[in-house]
Amino acid sequence: MSQAEASQLLGLAGKYRPYPEYKGAGVEWVGDVPEHWRVGRLGSFGYFIAGCGFPHEDQGRQDEIYPFYKVSDTNHVGNEKYLSKADNYVSKDIASKLGARICSAGGIMFPKVGAALLGNKRRILTPGIQIISATLMDEWREVANC
Repeated sequence: MSQAEASQLLGLAGKYRPYPEYKGAGVEWVGDVPEHWRVGRLGSFGYFIAGCGFPHEDQGRQDEIYPFYKVSDTNHVGNEKYLSKADNYVSKDIASKLGARICSAGGIMFPKVGAALLGNKRRILTPGIQIISATLMDEWREVANC
C-alpha cells in the first residue's frame, strides 16, 4: 500500500502537508519517515519505568504527598494533555512498600496493556511535581525530537 493510499484509508488525505524529504526507516514494515526524524530503538531515545500494582486498601487517599496516577485519571477534565488531577495519593512509605518509582515531571506516561492502549491515552507529567508511576502505565523520559 502506498503512502497516499494509506492516508486516504485513514481519512488523512489533504489534512497534513507532506514533508519535503523522506528516508527509509531501516525496517521494511515501517517504510519511509521524514528525513529529519531520528530512527532507532525506543531505548536509545529515553528509558521506560514499568508501573506497579496498586492494592485496593492503598487506594482512595487524598491526604498524602505523591499523586498515584491510574489510567482512569486520564479521563478527568483538565488531564487531557498534562496530568494534574489524581484520585489517589500515596506517601513515600506506601510507594516504597508497593515498589513504585517516583518519576520526574515532564515524563510521558501511557498505558501498556489492555483496551486503554487503543484510546491514545498518553499524558505528560505536570511540571513542578513528582509523580508515582501508576498501574498499567510506563514513563518515557528524554523523548525524541521527532
